[in-house]
Amino acid sequence: MGRCKRAVGVLAVVALLSLVFAGVGCQQGRQGGGAGHFDYERIELANGLEVITLEDFSCPIVAVQVWYHVGSKDEQPDRQGFAHMFEHMMFRGTDKLGPTDHFGFIRRVGGTTNGYTSFDRTVYLETLPADQLELALWLEAERMAFLKIDQEAFDTERRVVEEERRMGLSEPYGTVFERLLEQIYQVHPYRWPPIGKISHLRAASVQELRDFWTKNYVPSNATLIIVGAVEHEDAQDMARKYFGWIPRYARPPQVDIAEPGANIFFGDYQSTFFGQFQNNTNIYTAVRYSF
Repeated sequence: MGRCKRAVGVLAVVALLSLVFAGVGCQQGRQGGGAGHFDYERIELANGLEVITLEDFSCPIVAVQVWYHVGSKDEQPDRQGFAHMFEHMMFRGTDKLGPTDHFGFIRRVGGTTNGYTSFDRTVYLETLPADQLELALWLEAERMAFLKIDQEAFDTERRVVEEERRMGLSEPYGTVFERLLEQIYQVHPYRWPPIGKISHLRAASVQELRDFWTKNYVPSNATLIIVGAVEHEDAQDMARKYFGWIPRYARPPQVDIAEPGANIFFGDYQSTFFGQFQNNTNIYTAVRYSF
């Protein structure tokens, strides 16, 4: 069962990455097929939510991912860490779900769930039995529409993020990532890491968090991926059922900041950095995510 979960999870990631690197358009209908390509389908709901489906009946499980196209680059310079905060806050529940219910419901049916944040995106994922697909979709739609954002949840998750931050800084080469970013980027918001700053989070208000969530965590700024033992039509029908009722909101403006001299820097030094630091996990990770 563990191998099946990993296989479908990898397919879910590869399905989306194949779109990113192929530069596929947004038209509805069957997009994949052919030699070397996944036979995925891609539609867009009326509220702007992009839905990508891929059939794989090799295991009786499904992988569900929701990619919000918001990351640390979309934060204000004096409020670094908001996207990472919502990686945590999105598990805190709604008026119908308690602060541990998302994990509890998924684990109860033998599934797993998690999330991560990067410069450009915040991603939530579940892997679970195929006959429990609707549970994952309901949970994702519930927090997309009704996330509970209050002082108690903020204080609790901020303490978790602060400890995560302190642990990272105390590791060998723990500050190298940030120092590299500051040298590589002078203007672009890639110059700070997704983890955030403790002082900025302590200075933030609950209303600022609500405003960030209201602006960025909307259907038109998200991609839903369903991969596994479910037919395209059934998966798309379930996506419409659980997400289609959510109103359409304006997609937030994309960051459009040019870094002076970026192309020259990348061309001259990228291969040198990779070769020099690939044996050190911390430094290699910093360089890898910086390019």
